[in-house]
Amino acid sequence: MDPGDVLSSTTATVSLLATAILAYRHTRLQARLTAIEQTRQRQQLEASRHADVKAMVAGTPTALQLVLANDGPATAREVWASELPVGSDDPPLFHGLDELEQAPATLRPGDRLPFPVLTLAETAERVQVVVSWKDEAGPTASHSRCSCRSHTSYLSAKCR
Repeated sequence: MDPGDVLSSTTATVSLLATAILAYRHTRLQARLTAIEQTRQRQQLEASRHADVKAMVAGTPTALQLVLANDGPATAREVWASELPVGSDDPPLFHGLDELEQAPATLRPGDRLPFPVLTLAETAERVQVVVSWKDEAGPTASHSRCSCRSHTSYLSAKCR
């Protein structure tokens, strides 16, 4: 064997080893990417089974409303809500909210369900709204603290 043949054989062997190592690494990387994609798909499927119903206060100072909003990808069934005062004063009155206990609502994704708010002088400025519903994943509840404040010619409202 002359030196050219030895050099060619060595180069071929090194190329074969490098190809085998790269193929092994590529296979491992592909398996990791496949596992990540499967996990993402499972999470996406799981998330699509959940509704996301929240209470918020919206509107103008003269027409304030408590709004139940479904911002999730699934339909919320048997939606009902109740209000709890934060402090010693009575909570604001939400017209029609009590009727949800007798006839719970259904909120599709993107649906909004408004309830007019009546605030009186001795009404609590803050209220906690508990919203419960069922979706494809089962029963769920969320708690929102809302603020309905009357100032001299200005009424502000917010939930968090």
